[in-house]
Amino acid sequence: MNETLEQAAIREIKEETGADIEITGVIGVYQNYNKGVIVSFAGRYVSGKLQSEEKEILDVRFVDLNQINLDEWFTRPHFKTRVTDALKGCQVPYESYAAKPYELLGRLEVKNNISK
Repeated sequence: MNETLEQAAIREIKEETGADIEITGVIGVYQNYNKGVIVSFAGRYVSGKLQSEEKEILDVRFVDLNQINLDEWFTRPHFKTRVTDALKGCQVPYESYAAKPYELLGRLEVKNNISK
């Protein structure tokens, strides 16, 4: 493993959507008992041409999500939960570090407001 979770999220977004993003926080940590742990990040678009990575993504677009149109865009309950948490502005601290010797690689603090 040669990257932090934050770096992996930025790389995956770029590979799958063409977008360059900045991570602004962590929305939550969710456990799929059958498959593992999911960390959902908050972020903002910086640049890049949106395009779908054909093997995994059918469509890429910006949508003004809210509680009224959430069901229109998300059918899986576990995705709705994460998006609902994001819409509420939920965030938790995130820190990445290396051990032996200890080195802090990065830290995202909890913010009261998530800018769109």
